[in-house]
Amino acid sequence: MKTRNVLFYSLLLLLAAACSEEVKPIPYTYTQHFTGTTSRAWKLTGLVIKQAGKGDITFRESDLPQALGSCVADDRYVFYANTLHTYEVQEGASTCQAGDPQLYLTDAWTFSNANATLAFIFPVLSDQQLPYFVRSADDAQMELEIFLDENNTSSYRMTFKATNNN
Repeated sequence: MKTRNVLFYSLLLLLAAACSEEVKPIPYTYTQHFTGTTSRAWKLTGLVIKQAGKGDITFRESDLPQALGSCVADDRYVFYANTLHTYEVQEGASTCQAGDPQLYLTDAWTFSNANATLAFIFPVLSDQQLPYFVRSADDAQMELEIFLDENNTSSYRMTFKATNNN
């Protein structure tokens, strides 16, 4: 009886193994929302300042030149899909100073899937690389947020629109 059971379960296991599909790993491609296949440029289109106990202050794309200055509001933020994770800030049509170079800043970006943070220098807020929570991201738009206090009640929430799809 035991021999029959062993044979039966062995045959069942053999059949199950023969019917299984080949496992093909899917390459990690989430960061291509930020970078495209080679690079992707982004433009800031919205900013919401959330303050604990106060109402939100919302700046839409048309409000940004007055809020940030026209020379900053049209800057482009370019994420590259290279092994160095290069990141650039490029001046838009409105420069802050006559003769300013088109390339304002070059650095690197990092993404942590564990806590959905995209770390890069965003000169509007800081000259240091900070981790921004990715609230949403696709090939056309992304929304990032950084909290200003340990209770997560005050934050800056930025919306970006892709300006190219490389």
